[in-house]
Amino acid sequence: MNYPTTAVTLAALALVAPASAQLKFAPGEDARFHWDNFEELKKVEILEERDQVRGRGAEAAREQAELDRIGAQRPTKAAQGSAA
Repeated sequence: MNYPTTAVTLAALALVAPASAQLKFAPGEDARFHWDNFEELKKVEILEERDQVRGRGAEAAREQAELDRIGAQRPTKAAQGSAA
């Protein structure tokens, strides 16, 4: 038996149980729930996630440009060898 895996599983179950006990109704049984609303929410979440990914890509490009600029300022090995 893998004890760390079992411990993680039991911890996860302990965290989920109180959350599910707080539901006022079983999922899908409330008259206010509509799949159309759910699908619209998922679309919004997907768009937000896409925007976050794009933001990370732009940030990574800026960081790489800064690293390239710093690297260009460092003396090369050939220049270091001729200075000695």
